[in-house]
Amino acid sequence: MARLFPGWRTSDIDALVGELNDRFRQMGRPGRAVREPGGWVLRLMAGALPERSAAPIAPAGEVSLAQDALDVLSLIAYRQPIPREEIDSVRGADSAGALRQLLKLGLVRMETTQAGRAYSTTPAFLEALGISTLRDLPRVEEAAG
Repeated sequence: MARLFPGWRTSDIDALVGELNDRFRQMGRPGRAVREPGGWVLRLMAGALPERSAAPIAPAGEVSLAQDALDVLSLIAYRQPIPREEIDSVRGADSAGALRQLLKLGLVRMETTQAGRAYSTTPAFLEALGISTLRDLPRVEEAAG
């Protein structure tokens, strides 16, 4: 949006989007503007969709992972891009199964770097954690303290 409106500050755009969301709310509209890593997106609110008779799915942002997958995901989040060999070395165990699960869930992606193949997180990872940038992850010192 900043490219479309040169000279506007981020706070101006945030205020404008806030007003838009207020009007949506007042009018009973089913959508809201939500900030995502790549910018603003219009989203339908959960109650706007008809109920499904199929098996329930996990709510947005809720993913159930085994401990090994959580360990691998943490390594990738804090050390990305990171090659599989380094993940296996730090964990002292094979990470193939956990990596397959994380790739299937779309939480990580494999990319080719100058050093070879490596893993990094995706926007779906940020959304699952409810954060907008990797800078919002807890610092390692905070988690240890």
